Amino acid sequence: MLKLAIYFFLFFGFIFLVLFPPLGLLLLLLGFIFIVIAVANRKAEVLEDWSILIKNARGQRDKIISVTKDLIKNSKAPSIEMKEEKVGPGLEIVSFGETRDFLIVSDRRNTKLSSFKTFINANDYGDNLFVSWYLTYRPDFWQSLLMLLPGVKKSLGLR
Repeated sequence: MLKLAIYFFLFFGFIFLVLFPPLGLLLLLLGFIFIVIAVANRKAEVLEDWSILIKNARGQRDKIISVTKDLIKNSKAPSIEMKEEKVGPGLEIVSFGETRDFLIVSDRRNTKLSSFKTFINANDYGDNLFVSWYLTYRPDFWQSLLMLLPGVKKSLGLR
């Protein structure tokens, strides 16, 4: 819907720039304001996810997370960063409200992979342990601008 508003204001802004310049400039200004809103509003998109409920494994969260960290370190993948953060709904990092502890794995040095993060979670669920991971994609500023163009998201292989 936001993309449609951007296209509308830019399209009619350029048309009215020729016919009635003050209205054309106003519509172009509104179009650029909507572009700024769209880029500032970008959120992580879950590309893949996996989860399992392990029966009678209550209290094993720390063991699962430490084994996962060890496996990642032992893989010797270059420039991988791992950190534990409190994450809220929508996989947004928050410091208050309802949160869960996640191990966040990313590659910040590789420009092709810097927009991808993997969120790994293990939480007690009754007598069981719920383990999950989410592969997310959150475009940076320039990628967000490019994705406003029709067809770019599909050409990159994203949903």
